Amino acid sequence: MPAFEVAGTETPLLEAEAPGLVYLGLGSNLGRRREYLRSVVNQLQQLDGLSLKAISSLYETEPVGYTDQPLFLNAVVAGSYNGDPVELLRQCLAIEGALGRERRRRWGPRTVDIDLLLFGRRTICSPELTVPHPRISQRAFVLCPLLELAPSLTDPRDGHPFRRDLEHLDLLQADPGINNVPDGDSGAATESKARQ
Repeated sequence: MPAFEVAGTETPLLEAEAPGLVYLGLGSNLGRRREYLRSVVNQLQQLDGLSLKAISSLYETEPVGYTDQPLFLNAVVAGSYNGDPVELLRQCLAIEGALGRERRRRWGPRTVDIDLLLFGRRTICSPELTVPHPRISQRAFVLCPLLELAPSLTDPRDGHPFRRDLEHLDLLQADPGINNVPDGDSGAATESKARQ
């Protein structure tokens, strides 16, 4: 069950290969993380051309890359979009900026992060955008919520199931540092840690 709802949805398991579905990865590790993610979802619902269909549960995760920072809350949303993928990326970057995202360090702390993970079954490689997201198969904090929404989802580049990537990551890491956050958990214990 998701920590907050997308209006008019019941977080169904999605038809994995639906051609028009886009998947966005959400993250936050500064301040009131849950509230930032709620704000992201609210702003995404206001975008022209985007109709959100489902949101995953929240997952509390260890940082990757630069590890001297607070824990993240991560989720994935899915929706249909009837526009250009680069324009969707630009709108997501604008939402990040409006919510105080500052890009000071690669993989550093952030109020919000919105990644365009998948755009239907398309593969895109341009100076502005790479889809599928270039590190989608290496990030358990993306794969867990993604597969919660679409358990049989496959990689459009070669057709392999994303579940296989997650199983491979589980074998490599004794503790992947990912915990599902229950609905009733206000996150108070970790919210104070996230402010440090």
